[in-house]
Amino acid sequence: MERRNGKSSIGTLKARLATLAAASTILAAVALPAAASAETAAEYVSGPRMALTFARDTARLTGAGAVVSVKCNGPRSGVCAGTLSFEIEGASHKAPFSVMGGQRRSLVVPLGDGAAESSDSGARRALATASTMQPLGAPSLTEQVLRVK
Repeated sequence: MERRNGKSSIGTLKARLATLAAASTILAAVALPAAASAETAAEYVSGPRMALTFARDTARLTGAGAVVSVKCNGPRSGVCAGTLSFEIEGASHKAPFSVMGGQRRSLVVPLGDGAAESSDSGARRALATASTMQPLGAPSLTEQVLRVK
C-alpha cells in the first residue's frame, strides 16, 4: 500500500469517491425538478395551439365588405388573433381578427366600394385564409374556398 502525505492512496480514493457520490446525489436532487419545471414552463408559455376555422362555407356580401362566419378552436382561456385574407376576383383583401376561444363570430373583410355589384352575376367563390398567431412557433393557417352570395 502506497502512502502519500501521510495518507494511503486507497483511503484518499475512497474519500474522493464518497464526495463524488454525495455531489451526484445533490445534483440529481436539484437538476431533475428544475428540468421538470422547465418543461412545464415551456408548456405554459407555448400553451395549446389556437386556430380560427370557418363556421360556414358561404360568405355574404354586404355594402363594401364580405361577412365571414368563423369559430376559434381552442380553450376558452385562449384567444385566436391574426389576419383573415379574402381573395376574390383576383384581388386580395385583409382584416385583423381577435376571437375568444370556443366562440363564433361574424367578421367583416373590407372589399372596397362596389363589391356587391359585380359583373359576374353567377356563383362566385373566394379563398379565405386565416393566419392565427401562436405564442411560440409558426402561425396556424386555415384555408377554405367559400361561396360568395
